[in-house]
Amino acid sequence: MEKLTIDKIENTYSFTNENLTEYQNIVDFNGKSVLTVVGSGDQYFSSLLFGAKEIDLFDNNLTALYYFYLKYYAIMILSYEDFLTSFFYDKNTHENYSKVRDYLPDEVKDFFDKVLQEKSLYSLLYKHFTLPTSANNIDRTIPYLNGKRYYELKELLKNTTFPKMFLKDLLILYESLDKNYDIMIFSNIYPYLNMSVKKYRHFLKKYEKFLNKDGVIFANYEWLSFEKEFKLYGFKSHYVPSSIEAKAKLDYKNNILTLKK
Repeated sequence: MEKLTIDKIENTYSFTNENLTEYQNIVDFNGKSVLTVVGSGDQYFSSLLFGAKEIDLFDNNLTALYYFYLKYYAIMILSYEDFLTSFFYDKNTHENYSKVRDYLPDEVKDFFDKVLQEKSLYSLLYKHFTLPTSANNIDRTIPYLNGKRYYELKELLKNTTFPKMFLKDLLILYESLDKNYDIMIFSNIYPYLNMSVKKYRHFLKKYEKFLNKDGVIFANYEWLSFEKEFKLYGFKSHYVPSSIEAKAKLDYKNNILTLKK
């Protein structure tokens, strides 16, 4: 894996801002093979809880890959309370990091040693993304932030091989794929590709080649719906409660767009 230094940090996300709980109501993950963006890592952890058999990861952000290592082993090692204290509330970080540190690959360990010596974990996060003030209800969108499911995930991680990871942009990732998947999760990457919906649909044909029969691509997660144009090109809309709790109470919806082979 490429070595990340403290002067080459790209910001990343600590937690997703998507309603991941609803993914399992759109597609059956049980026993399936999944290709997903790393992002905050929550797509991986949720897929595992949903019963996915094999999960490969990709991201073009090396900081996200390093952060995933830290989060992966933190969940495996830390109690639910200690995990929330450090990753949600940014407290007792050094103490909890010391419990996880020796499980990390050397280059990842060296990186976080330096980060915690000179900065903080919070310094790695996007500044415009603020964590919720409480974790009490966040488990309605991120499954493992429910205490019971956290410990279920912990046991799954202890019995799962660390996932394969591609440090690749979605624009070229398909060139490195060598097997088929049942599910692909591309989160909200689409707006950053600067493509029309028509061009995006044509581009996704490169990934359909690596989908099993009846495979599904989670092609875009929208907070504002542009359903009409996507529908013209064969995408299906799935309206789900907003990932933002206050808006969900007002019956605001997010739109998850899928493409089935």
